[in-house]
Amino acid sequence: MSNDVVFNVADNEVVPILIEAQFPIVNRKATSHEVQVYVGLKLYQGKKGVYLIAEKWRNTNTAPVGALVYLYYRTGSHKRAYNKYEQLFVVAPVGERKVILKDRAGDKDVETRVINLVPLELLSEEVKREVEAEILNKKWLPSEYDPVRTLYYYWIRQKVHEKVAVEEESVEATAVATEEEQPQQAPQPQIALEIKPQELEVELPETPQLPQPQPQTPQTQSQPQMEVELETAPTPTPQPPTLQRQELVRIYLLAMRLPTKHLLMQSEYERDGNGVLREVRRWDAKTAQLASHVEGIRRSAYEKLSRVFCHVEEYGVWVGITEEAVKEAQEVSQYVINELRKIGLDKVKSINIEERYGVRVVPVYLEPEEARNLLSAAIEHLSKDVEELEKKIEDAKKNENRKYLRQLESEKKYRVALLEAFKKYLASL
Repeated sequence: MSNDVVFNVADNEVVPILIEAQFPIVNRKATSHEVQVYVGLKLYQGKKGVYLIAEKWRNTNTAPVGALVYLYYRTGSHKRAYNKYEQLFVVAPVGERKVILKDRAGDKDVETRVINLVPLELLSEEVKREVEAEILNKKWLPSEYDPVRTLYYYWIRQKVHEKVAVEEESVEATAVATEEEQPQQAPQPQIALEIKPQELEVELPETPQLPQPQPQTPQTQSQPQMEVELETAPTPTPQPPTLQRQELVRIYLLAMRLPTKHLLMQSEYERDGNGVLREVRRWDAKTAQLASHVEGIRRSAYEKLSRVFCHVEEYGVWVGITEEAVKEAQEVSQYVINELRKIGLDKVKSINIEERYGVRVVPVYLEPEEARNLLSAAIEHLSKDVEELEKKIEDAKKNENRKYLRQLESEKKYRVALLEAFKKYLASL
């Protein structure tokens, strides 16, 4: 019974998909964005019974025809959403189009560019209850972490994967299509071209002088004179000069993926006191010890990186400015991979550690003003870190905690050196 397939479209033709929109951002720390591609439903034998769970696709850039794509975006404060967008799509080879995503928390609807996606209605709570009853009557327990009610409704009940192939316009959608209707023509082969804008330096030629009209000698009889108005082409507006790479400021950003202890948790489904089915995650004795090692590796990696990089919360990035920072990041990446191999994480989870985890440095080139703003924010964070460390050092001296004191003084040494390096780099711009 375990992993029995109920429905699956993974073997269908795979097409590229895209959801491109300029969503509002109120608070970066309280903003979440999720896109998930579902390709099937299957059964899982748990301790409490047989669960209906969803099967996900490997990425969000492509998807098989008939797959369902779920989009969720939310921004605001930690307590309240100011703007929220939630939309379901079915994958169909329909090409590019524009839709309007409805703001479900505010009044800022967003025009969105989508490729090979047809929007669908979100289910009401009443319909979800009906679908859940049908699932339970089959002696299955619906997953609380996957939208199996919605997937079951569209795949099993509505068979939307068949409808999009036959009649695309029959699908009702919350999103409103904005493209104009075109007259029907014989189908033509379509070629998708990806044209990237390029900055060009334009040298404007001098506007040529128009020749003056010469009076013509009358031949037989005088003709009435004609007034001719010559319309000159408008002179193109010169574009501002494009900054060359030598004039831009190079900054190093970190792209990293580190494992957490939650990777090793075992999932079980249980009902609480109210009879609601919940997913419960636990560690057993063996995985708990392994999880402790994973967390230690993670903390050590952050500790090493914080000596040469600064985390700027406003921008959500780790910033570095020196070649030493690049080398340290490379060494930390190798350290993480080697340590995870030592504890046998690849054998426990059957994963390729080198492909999945590591630290990578990405050089970016910013305009001087943007670089100054980013560096100033980093300096402000580093200055606060030094002040906090000084307070902790004073407290450690009062409590005569020598071991903790040596640790704090060592950390302060690195932070002060990094702060001075950032200040010097900013002054050189």
